[in-house]
Amino acid sequence: MAMRIGLKTGSGVALGVALAALGAGALGSPWGAGVRADARAGTTGEPPSRTAPPVPTASRHQPASAPTPTGSASDVARAAVNTAVQRLVAGMPPDSVSIAGTDAATGVSVGWGAHTLMPAASVFKLTLVESYLLSNQQQGRPPGDGISDDLTAMIENSDNDAADRVYAALGGDDGVSSWMRRLGLSATVLGPHEQWGLSTTSAADQSTLLTNLVSPRSPLSADSRGYAEGLMRNVEADQRWGVGAAADPGADFANKNGWLDVDDDGGRWVVSSVGLVEVGGHQIRLAVLTQHDADLTSGIHLVEALSRTVATALRSGTAASGSAH
Repeated sequence: MAMRIGLKTGSGVALGVALAALGAGALGSPWGAGVRADARAGTTGEPPSRTAPPVPTASRHQPASAPTPTGSASDVARAAVNTAVQRLVAGMPPDSVSIAGTDAATGVSVGWGAHTLMPAASVFKLTLVESYLLSNQQQGRPPGDGISDDLTAMIENSDNDAADRVYAALGGDDGVSSWMRRLGLSATVLGPHEQWGLSTTSAADQSTLLTNLVSPRSPLSADSRGYAEGLMRNVEADQRWGVGAAADPGADFANKNGWLDVDDDGGRWVVSSVGLVEVGGHQIRLAVLTQHDADLTSGIHLVEALSRTVATALRSGTAASGSAH
């Protein structure tokens, strides 16, 4: 049975409704103690989706900060991230955070535990949409051909049934694994059979996917890149939290979020966000993954605080380089 990491809903449903449903104990697992899901309250009266058996949340790698970049701008940004992140994650387990941020204009990159692996939840849907677009390219088909409605629902509404169909269209576990390699993912590991939401990934690999969306050296064509980014810029309103908190006031951003309640981690949460944001007029590729969060709300707050930390650090690096504008 395929994993469920969310529930398709109408775009007007507020995140607070989902939190109320979660607080009321609306989620559970028919398999006993397991992983509960990226769930949101719906407008149709559907029960929240169920999930797969438990998965260990221990990271495959010990967290480590990304190698310190050379140059004064990078050093300033790196030092700012180190100081702020240590404060924000004080008291949490050492594998709680995986961050990667890059300023496309200056090339300055910062990270924290960038190679730490943790459950992907619905962030994995970015892998699926890029895989499908690359598949269509190689067949000479336009970006959304064949399954455009599912691609839209999967990204804009985080619809899990749509993601299941995309996963199947890509050839299931073997097919998706093959496309992941072509996209440049070096550490992401698929979950148990067809349980895509239990796949593990890192901020470094998510940064690779974000680079695929904007780089002319991407395996994706310009049409495919524009198609995927357009979906991410149209994510429904109650999922516009996360990395967008770092964006310049009034600036648009592209994001995909994931959230997962893990029984094997004492009911703590995986809460993550990846995307493209404008900071100081520069495009930033930003991936912020967290686990061991006390609840969904605190996880969102942590992701947004970490996102703002990266934005501030990259601005400070730009100022140090004398290129601020």
